Amino acid sequence: MKSKFAKIILIVFIIITCLIIAFFLIIREAFGPKHRTVKIQIDNNTILICEETYNGDFAGEFYDIDLFLKSDNHETINIGSTTFYDANWEDNFPKYRMGKWLVLPFDDNYCKIIFVNLNTYQILKIQVRFGLLHIPNPFHLLNHQNQ
Repeated sequence: MKSKFAKIILIVFIIITCLIIAFFLIIREAFGPKHRTVKIQIDNNTILICEETYNGDFAGEFYDIDLFLKSDNHETINIGSTTFYDANWEDNFPKYRMGKWLVLPFDDNYCKIIFVNLNTYQILKIQVRFGLLHIPNPFHLLNHQNQ
């Protein structure tokens, strides 16, 4: 009788332990952070290395990307970062070639464009924020004109 009771207690303990471990693994898998590296070929000797950090919450998924440019004859340089909200971001990665310039336009709650000269590896970043804090109060302008 005791051995049967001990077996039941042991089985219940193992099941509860497995459920607790599974819960934490599922939470980690769902909410992150998880890391991976994606390499995007720019031309024959230039690769864009994207270090992805996935974080999720109940509102959505966030893929924070650190961008590095690597060439055969240059060291790896950090050219910036961006955030995507789609798991397949690398399929629609915005990159354009304009002569010797690599143009990377992003939309991170504001407009960000990164220009990289592929000959000199000079980096030019343009960031413009358009948000509610940056729009003037239209009622203030109307009241000012009426005076």
